[in-house]
Amino acid sequence: MRFTCYSSPPCDGKIRWPELLGKTVAQAKAKILKDHPDPSLKFFVLTPDMVPRGDLCCNRVNLFVNYSGIVTEVPMIG
Repeated sequence: MRFTCYSSPPCDGKIRWPELLGKTVAQAKAKILKDHPDPSLKFFVLTPDMVPRGDLCCNRVNLFVNYSGIVTEVPMIG
């Protein structure tokens, strides 16, 4: 997947969604897009064997999930 970071921190608006722990990827994406309707927002779904990028970017959301696609860590902009 090709990705370009369009904005660097500090990020505007809501940046963390603790209420999405235990939800599916689809549920998490829908809620985040409702709260943060940025057309450049990209989701990175990361399973336990994957490592997130080290840089911070305001149009990226890391979704940490288990192998069943359930959110296991608080989703956040970054």
